[in-house]
Amino acid sequence: LRSWKNEFTPINWIPPEILTTIPHFLYSCYRYRVTIVLTHVCRAWREIFISRPSLWTDLCWKGAEKARTYIERSKSSPV
Repeated sequence: LRSWKNEFTPINWIPPEILTTIPHFLYSCYRYRVTIVLTHVCRAWREIFISRPSLWTDLCWKGAEKARTYIERSKSSPV
């Protein structure tokens, strides 16, 4: 019921193509943090942001596990 209700929230009317441009406007050292935070907003946003390999090309060197996650999510995009 909660996820159904979230679908009708005005912020979720923003097309994914526009929504995923948000991190690109940020200074690169903050981009990785914001991208992670945006994946925790709701299930729909998590799916949208994780499915965009271009958002995961700025490697986060804050640990091997995080770097591995970025490499996996960047898929075939150049890192």
